[in-house]
Parts: sequence; C-alpha cells; structure tokens
Amino acid sequence: ARAAAAADPGVQKAGFQERPPEERSLSPAPIPLDPNPLEQDTADPSLPRPGEIIPERGDGAFSEAQAAELSSILVPAIPSLNEVAAIGLPPGSKFYRVNMQQAFTLALINSRFYQTQLENLYSSALAVTLQRFAFQPQLYAGLQPTSSPLGAGFPGLNGANVFNYQTRYSPGGQVSALQMTEIAGIGKAFSSGGRLLMGFANQLVFDFVGNKPFQPTVQSSLPLTFVQPLLRGGGRAVTLEALTLAERSLLYQVRSFAKFRQEFIVSILTGGTVQNLGSTFNLAGFSSAGNSDDVVGFIPVLFNAAQIEIDQRNIAYFEQLVNLYGQLIAGEASGLTQLQVDQAENTLINARRTLVSDLQTFRNNMDRFKTQLGLPTDLPLSISLDMLTPFRDVFLAIDDWQRNPKRELEDLPGIVDKVPVLEDVVIDGRSVLAPYRDTKTFTDEEGLEDILQAGVRTAMEYRLDLMNARGQLYDAWRQIRFQANALKGILNVGLTNQVLTPPTTTNPFGFNSQANQLSLVLNAELPLIRLAERNNFRQAIINYQRQRRSLQNLEDALKLNLRRDIRGMQVAYINYAIAKQQLELNIRLKDQAFEQIVAPPQATSGQSLAQSANAATQTTNLINFQNSLIGSESAILNTWQSFQLARLTLYRDIGTLPYDEWEAFSELFPAEYRGPALGPGTGDARPAAAAASETP
Repeated sequence: ARAAAAADPGVQKAGFQERPPEERSLSPAPIPLDPNPLEQDTADPSLPRPGEIIPERGDGAFSEAQAAELSSILVPAIPSLNEVAAIGLPPGSKFYRVNMQQAFTLALINSRFYQTQLENLYSSALAVTLQRFAFQPQLYAGLQPTSSPLGAGFPGLNGANVFNYQTRYSPGGQVSALQMTEIAGIGKAFSSGGRLLMGFANQLVFDFVGNKPFQPTVQSSLPLTFVQPLLRGGGRAVTLEALTLAERSLLYQVRSFAKFRQEFIVSILTGGTVQNLGSTFNLAGFSSAGNSDDVVGFIPVLFNAAQIEIDQRNIAYFEQLVNLYGQLIAGEASGLTQLQVDQAENTLINARRTLVSDLQTFRNNMDRFKTQLGLPTDLPLSISLDMLTPFRDVFLAIDDWQRNPKRELEDLPGIVDKVPVLEDVVIDGRSVLAPYRDTKTFTDEEGLEDILQAGVRTAMEYRLDLMNARGQLYDAWRQIRFQANALKGILNVGLTNQVLTPPTTTNPFGFNSQANQLSLVLNAELPLIRLAERNNFRQAIINYQRQRRSLQNLEDALKLNLRRDIRGMQVAYINYAIAKQQLELNIRLKDQAFEQIVAPPQATSGQSLAQSANAATQTTNLINFQNSLIGSESAILNTWQSFQLARLTLYRDIGTLPYDEWEAFSELFPAEYRGPALGPGTGDARPAAAAASETP
C-alpha cells in the first residue's frame, strides 16, 4: 500500500501493474533469464538446423548473401527485459513499477532515517522552549510546594504540612497539632541575573491540646523578594548563556537538517556513502549506527538491470555462435575443429555464469533499495527503465549495423555519438568540463586551477557545516568568559518586604499595614577556594584552541574534497569520452574478426594444419572482440553512472544544491521531473517532455 502511493498510474490495474500488450506479446522471451534453459530451442530460426550444411563457394569462402545471413544469425534480436522474472516473481505476477521521481516520493514519505532527522530538529526546538520559559513569569500554588520558581522560597513560612502527636511523657510534653501551609505566587527571572518573587503565604495550625483545641492559629504574609548577584552569577553574558547555547544549537540543527536534505537526494538517486550525513554537529552518520537502512541509489540499481539485458544479448550471441560452429565443423573447407566449438561453448558457459551473478546482484540491490525507501523487501516492486532508452537505442542501432551486409565503418561515429550527452556544472561562471570539452587528447588543461579555486571559494561561502563550525568556535570563545565569571567572589543583594497579619487574628486576609517587615540581606564570599573553577577556565581555553584547529582542519579538508570532487567529475567525463571511443573501436574489431571468419582462405593440399591454426586464431579473436564489445557497452553505462555520482557529489559538497528536495530534483534531473509531487500519486505520470509542453 505504501508503494502504491507513488506508483505510476499509467501502468496500474487494481493496484498492480500489468504489462503493456507490446511487452506481453514478447512473453515468454526467446532468451529467458534462466542462464541454461532446458529443452528450449534458443537458436535463431534462420540458423541451419542439424544436418543442414551452409553451402560455400567453390573457393571455400562465403558469398555475400551467405555472409549477410551469418551476420543476421550471429546478432540475434532479443526482447526487452522480462521484469517479472528479473525481480524473481512467478510468471504472470503483477507488480509495481516506479520511475525516478516516484521512487524519490516514496523515500520522502517512508524513509525512517529522514523521520529521525525531523525528530532531532524538533528535539532541539524543545530545549529552546525550556530555556525561554525560564525568563517568563512563572505561577505556582499549593500546600507547601516542594519546588518554587527560580529556587526561591518565602522567609518564615516554609513549615511542613504535618500532624504531630506525642504523649505527655515524651520530651517536650504532650503535643497534638496539625500544621498546614498554603503558598501561591509568581516569579520572574531577569537577564541581569536578578530574581523577583512575590505572592501569598498562609500558615494554619490546629492545636488539639490547648485551652481552645479547635481554635486555629492563622498567620499570613504577602512577601516581595528581589535578589541580584553583583559578581559571580551576575550579568547578561552569564545569565543568558544557557539560552544562547540552546538557540544556537537549534540554528546548528536547522543547518544540519538542511544539509541532510541536500545529501538525502544524492543518496536516494545515486547512492554512495556519505560519512556523517547531515553535519558533524550532534548527528549520526548516514552510513553509521544512526542509519539502519541500506544506501544503494536508483541509478546503480538501474545499471544492474541494464547489465542483465547486456548479459542476455551476450548469451544469445554465443548460443548462435556455438550452434553455427556445430554446423560449420562438418565443412572441410571451413578449417574449424571441435576445439573452436569448445572454445565458443566455454565462453557461453562463462556468459551464463555472469548472468547468474548479475541477476543476483540486481535482486539483492533491489531489496536493499526498497529498504532505503522505507518499504518492505517482499513488496513486488520494480523500477522503470526509461532512463536507459538512449543507450538501448544505440545498442540496437549497433546490432542493426552489424546485420547490414552493406555496412560502412564511416557510419559508426554517428551511431555511437547518440549516447546521452553529459551535463555540465558551472561554478561562478566557470564550466567544470571546459578544459576537456573540445579535445580528444585531454591534455589541454588551461584554466583548471581557476576552476578549482572558484569551487573552493563557493564552498567556503555556502557550506552549512562550515557555518556551524565557525559558530561553534565563537561558542568556545564565549565559554572562556563564562567560566571566568565563576572565578569571582560572591556578592548578592537581597531585598524583602512583607506585609503580615497580626498574631491575634484568625482572618487569613486581615493584613495590617503596620505589620510590615523590610529586610536587606548582603551575601559576600571571597574567592579563596576556586580550584575547580580554575580548572574549568583552563579547560575552556584549551577547548577554544581545539575548536580553532578543528575549524582549520575542516577548511583544509573541504578544500581537498572540493578539488577532488571537481577532478573526479572531470575524470568521469574523460572516461565517458574514452568509453565511447572504445565502443566504436570494439565494434570495428569485432566486424573485422567476423570478416575473417566468413572469408577463410581456400584449402589446398599441405595447408590443413595452417588453416586449422588460422581458424583457431580467428575464433579466439571473434570471441575476445565480442567480449570486448559487451564490456564496452557495460563500460559506457558504468562511466555514465560514475559521472552522475560525481556530478551530484560535487553539487552536494559545494553546498549550492537547493535545500528543497523537489527543487533540487528538478535541477539535477530535469528530464525526469514531471511537476511537483504534492502527495501520494499526485506527480504527473506523463513523459517529462509532454508535461513541460504545457508549462506557461
């Protein structure tokens, strides 16, 4: 039910997803996820059946039509990923499918660690309310309250509420009396350290042994007391220190939560490990004991799904190759032996093993991603693969090119260049990718240091944890003054004025203006014993120096991290460009190896050994270049993923990522943003381009 809150309404039926007709028509897939299908014919229909030998030309080579047919056979077409089988559900099962925005919505709603950070922020606000309450008027009333505001009491009327009985022969004689004391009043603390207390106090005594055992003795008082410390404990700096620390701690916590929100979106979308996610100020790290959920990320799981599709294509290729070699081995002019068939079959087995490993990795990471979103791991959930469409189109175009008998090598750059273009990051008007954008050698690094310095300056201004560290340095400096106050002597002035009731009356409100008592009290103490206070003062000085060094270390570490982040993004960009070059090169290498296979030299007498050796070499080349091509396709996806992680890490570490999650999401992935998600299921499920076309 939690996942249904953000599931794509366009692909649901009765709360579960049903595969579109165009996908259902492909089920069961010719190449299922089972890496070693039993009793299933996975060969291409155009492949020669057992006993059917492909005719060759008289010179031992293949004709152009036969070569084209072999190209089609060796590059089989397979359907899209069978998501039901990929996530480990029984055939025909229904499941939820979420895109990137819906997954992020689920994380905001269900993430347990996100809720913990909200509670930490609320807890910090509670401490501020308590400290502020200490300076507000405080009312109290009761039968001799055990605690009065500000720790002050009423002089002379602080007797306990007791019933005292002792026999005649006890020390002091017979006593049987009930004493009750009622007090009500109001207190107020001032920022100077002074305390004001005023109220009403009444003491009622029943003596059951006297001449009038039922006639109570009543004594009431209207006290007004003011106490002001002049040395130790006096002054705004000392009195308001606790409130100042609570308010500044709340400010630090607000900044920490804002920084956590910046890092939360990065962890949900691209994964990675963020040490002490949120801040170094009183927060558990996202990868430490404070967070029990996994950190995987949407894009890494998406890459795992893409890897399964690549493995399927690789298996399909080698299955066709093994079947083809099994037919060609009967042709004497082919030069093929059982060795080449076994080579191809061994590679097929390894490809199946890779699929099993990648399949388990995808399922495990999918379960971990559910945990990261705050969802149960047994929820039938899959992710949308729409972000892979540009890469899929390129890979399919490569397969179509390989099947084309009139293929031209000059067409390859145009096909490979259709992979997604990497996004740039501009820091203070400087493009991070500019030094490497218009070069193929990546040796022209003009302006690189200027970009690094701009990144450091920007982070010094915007990083919230750096602001907290600077504030904590000021707090440590202020503690020196606070602890120094404790080294002073004590000089308190207390003024008390009371209006009492006469002792002869039993009226608790019969106050007499002549029954007035005014007292002035001076408390003084020389600072003779201050060893503990001296130690606290020295420790405050040490703490200030430590905090100063900590700030210096944080600034230096920040500079190091920012320079590393910028370089990491640039390296990821270079690796992506190199991966494109390698993809094009491996296509060419595989094509040339295939050309050698379909045009072997004519067999003549005395050349069988050389021909067999040549066939073995060509087979090895074809297998290696096919593996290299598949590896290049995986590499280009992997480098794209690495670039996205590096790009978002730079955004996060530089401190300029918007604090609002949806604003940050729309800035980082505008193609995936479909309008603000105001609640469960409220995001626009249409493609981003369609939703953006209606934007005024």
